[in-house]
Amino acid sequence: MRLAGLMPPLAPLDLAPGLPWPQGAAARQALLDLVTDRAVRLADIADTPDRHGRLAARLYGPDGAWIGGALVGAGHLIVAPEGGRACRERLLSLEASARAAGRGVWAAPSAYFARAGDGELRRRAGRYMVVEGRIRSVGAGRRLTFLNFGDDWRKDFTVLLYSSGRGGSATADRKSLSGARIRVRGWLESRGGALIRVNSPDGIERLDPASGS
Repeated sequence: MRLAGLMPPLAPLDLAPGLPWPQGAAARQALLDLVTDRAVRLADIADTPDRHGRLAARLYGPDGAWIGGALVGAGHLIVAPEGGRACRERLLSLEASARAAGRGVWAAPSAYFARAGDGELRRRAGRYMVVEGRIRSVGAGRRLTFLNFGDDWRKDFTVLLYSSGRGGSATADRKSLSGARIRVRGWLESRGGALIRVNSPDGIERLDPASGS
């Protein structure tokens, strides 16, 4: 099984094989400390496994405490980009509190968090990042929406939002996104400027309403 809507702090793609990743080890140990030799309860178990054969579920300790929420609040786990709607707002709130307090991985926030206007952002390509900023303009293709955070895509941050493939269009909400302040999470690429690809609108966290809406 895996904890629904959550993921460990991921190592950079260019980390040499065999080298330790302390943040990942700390997250694993924190989970073990909460569940080893203890009775736990699974809830909201997914109907189908993921591509690794795991079923997503929420995990509760013997005292009824939500283990995933506790680990996010302590800064050991990160909210997944497309973790479904169940308890998502609560998880995002716990993550924001951990980041503001500098707990766990957020003690060194530049490893996982950045502002869209950071001119050095593309130098962090190959890292899993949470990026926050205000959308300057929106462009659209048949299956793609381009969220631009500056005037020049060759040097500014961009998000590529793909169609969900569930009968909806990636461009359906493009007018409301223009001017919105958002938080997005994913693998950072360097394509001229920095870029993150998002496979579903669920991967975008709206921080305030779009301007003019």
